[in-house]
Amino acid sequence: MVILTIFTTPTCPKCAHAKEVVCHCADTANKQGKHVEVEMIDASTNDGLMRAAELNVGLTVPKVVINHNDDIDTHLGVNDISEVRILSLL
Repeated sequence: MVILTIFTTPTCPKCAHAKEVVCHCADTANKQGKHVEVEMIDASTNDGLMRAAELNVGLTVPKVVINHNDDIDTHLGVNDISEVRILSLL
């Protein structure tokens, strides 16, 4: 199983598009027989900040963490969040 965790905030101008890209990638991968789940984290909350600290992702958003079977493989920052990039890592 792969978990795509995306950190966003309500005021981030690029976060809505990043969420769409991540969800589309998960749908595409699941149609290909991969088991991909999406976890959305609001990084402006205390819980979101704690989760970001657990995954050592910093405070910039949007940020995507790709987790394969409990092994953190990749952190993608705002300039790396694309359908092609994410799908290549799943």
